[in-house]
Amino acid sequence: MVAMKPRSMLTTLLAAMMGVALSAQAPPAAGTVQGDAARRVDDYLTRLVPYGFSGAVLVAREGQVILEKGYGLADREGKRPYTADMVSCIGSVTKQ
Repeated sequence: MVAMKPRSMLTTLLAAMMGVALSAQAPPAAGTVQGDAARRVDDYLTRLVPYGFSGAVLVAREGQVILEKGYGLADREGKRPYTADMVSCIGSVTKQ
């Protein structure tokens, strides 16, 4: 397996994020956060929630899940938080 450079990992992570909301906040969600890299990404995404980020993220390294967590609100009216196991419709920006 080829190791990803940090910039490539961040680009892949950002491309995989779902559901950016305009202004949503939610309580911190439980999930899998293992290792220093996962903690740094989790900290970054948690800080984005007050600015409107919401979605689910999965990051694996060498076949092991190191980050699997939901951020922000999936339903603003119902104040329902995003979870890692939530089913979502996604779109691809790679075909534009």
